Amino acid sequence: MQGPHPIGRFHDRGAIVTGYLDTSAVAFQPLWNLVGRPAAMVPWGLDGDGLPTAVQFGGRPGAERLLLSLVSQLESLAQPKSPPPPATEPRREAIAG
Repeated sequence: MQGPHPIGRFHDRGAIVTGYLDTSAVAFQPLWNLVGRPAAMVPWGLDGDGLPTAVQFGGRPGAERLLLSLVSQLESLAQPKSPPPPATEPRREAIAG
């Protein structure tokens, strides 16, 4: 699992390098944006570590209504998911340590 890119990582790198590096971290979402096609991410549950997962759908140009209709139907059929447990407070001894 990889966290977000540090601020400034793509500064002055150019569009092609930035697109390549960004796409390698977040799969296909930037590609859909680049070619002007509609795309939507749908929450899909939690992975084994309790982190949220999602499924991405993409459509042909001009198919925004169809894509939004599909996503809406999928969301209405989804089982309600319980939120992840709250983060625990660090122990005071560890902070003072």
